[in-house]
Amino acid sequence: MASLKSQGAAFIGFAPMHRALDTMPANMQAQLSATHGAITNIVVTRARAAAPGYLKSAIQPGGYNAARAEFFLLPNPPYAGPHFFGKGGRSGWYAAPQYRGSTGLQFQPWVGAIWVPGEEPGKPYFIGDAVNKAVQEIAIYYMKAADRAAKPAFPLPFMTRVRGIFKR
Repeated sequence: MASLKSQGAAFIGFAPMHRALDTMPANMQAQLSATHGAITNIVVTRARAAAPGYLKSAIQPGGYNAARAEFFLLPNPPYAGPHFFGKGGRSGWYAAPQYRGSTGLQFQPWVGAIWVPGEEPGKPYFIGDAVNKAVQEIAIYYMKAADRAAKPAFPLPFMTRVRGIFKR
C-alpha cells in the first residue's frame, strides 16, 4: 500500500552561508527567502511541464525561507507516488492471485524516494531530467541573488570570495 505521506526534494544552500545568516541584517534574510521562493517556482514550473497531465496537480511548491526551497510530490491523484518513484510490487486489482503469472508491469521499477536534485540515482520518473537540467540555472540564480543580498556587507562578488578562500 502506498504511503499517504508526501515526497519532496529540498535545495539547501551552503552550511557556512547559513551560519553567516545569523549575523546578517534581517533584510538580507528576507531577500534570500524571496530567492528561495523564486527557485521553488522555477522547479515546480519545470517539473509540471515535464509531467503527464494527470500528475501535474501532485507537484506542489513547499515551504521556503532564508535557508531552503522545497517542492512536494503529493499522493493525490491516487498512485501519483508510484508513477513518480516506481513500485516494487503490485497493488489494487493487479495484486489479485489470478494476475500473479502476468509479466506486465503495473508501474515502472522502484527508484527510491530519496533523490538529490542534479544527481542521477533515484531521480523520479517524468520530472527527474527536467529538474536536473534546471540545477545549474538555479545555482547561478542563487549565487547572483546571494551577491545582491550580501553586497552591502560584502562588496566583492560571491565567486571572488570563494576563489580567495581556495587560494589560501
